[in-house]
Amino acid sequence: MLYETAQYYPAYKSQVQPTPDDVLQERLRRGRPPSQLPPRAQPPFVRFSADPEEFSEQPEDKTVRFINRVYLFAGLLIFITTVQLLSIVFLLKERDKYMTIAGFVLLAVGFVLLIIFNLFAGVRRIFVLNYILAVLLVECLALGTIFVLPDYDIRYVALAIVIALTLLMLCYLLGAWLPKNILPNEIVIFIALGALMAVAIACLIMYFLTRDRRYELGFNGVLLVVVMISSLYHAQVVHGRRFEVIFKDNVFCAVTIGVHFVLLFTISHNLIQNIMQFKELNA
Repeated sequence: MLYETAQYYPAYKSQVQPTPDDVLQERLRRGRPPSQLPPRAQPPFVRFSADPEEFSEQPEDKTVRFINRVYLFAGLLIFITTVQLLSIVFLLKERDKYMTIAGFVLLAVGFVLLIIFNLFAGVRRIFVLNYILAVLLVECLALGTIFVLPDYDIRYVALAIVIALTLLMLCYLLGAWLPKNILPNEIVIFIALGALMAVAIACLIMYFLTRDRRYELGFNGVLLVVVMISSLYHAQVVHGRRFEVIFKDNVFCAVTIGVHFVLLFTISHNLIQNIMQFKELNA
């Protein structure tokens, strides 16, 4: 109404500003198409939130921080384990039966701690207890593994560490970067692991019956493939490619990477010894 008044009374033109609706009606009245109209200015979108931290950090930033914490703590655990393995092998030239017994006891304790970590999620929510159990778990597995090794040859141990680190990094890089349509899903992994474990058990039974080194070599080779598949799948979990990331489980994911490293080291060391013994028998 004011716009129409300003058209007929020039005194109002300097005081009344036309709205976009007034401009649209005027142009339609004059026969001009609406497509030539200037775009309407949209009001700024303002959202008020009761939570001040809602817009402080995006979910992508939290995921990146979670991944960094997982790999940082896992790298620390692997570094400590590697130093202990090399130090014990270098300092202890000979073994006795008590070290073997202590190794099996430590492996049993580590297995119990691993069950607690997996089944009791409330334990992982206690900050101090979470880190203490994580360090104890990796220490028990690492010391138990080195105590039950049949041979303390530092060359074999160093080579096994290099192989384990290489395979571990390869599996986690592939699990983080390969497209999901190439990577196997949960059903395929479950079927593959079941079939491989059946083959491993069959090789172990045949080794105990025949004492043929080839069955022992096959058993360790199958176990190596099983651990690599598990590492490949766990990499997808860490990067949030399979499930929604639980940000409080960073220590649990780091411990899982440490356990994979210990398993890869043990299997690689056994494979190296089996290959060397197999060559000596055929020489």
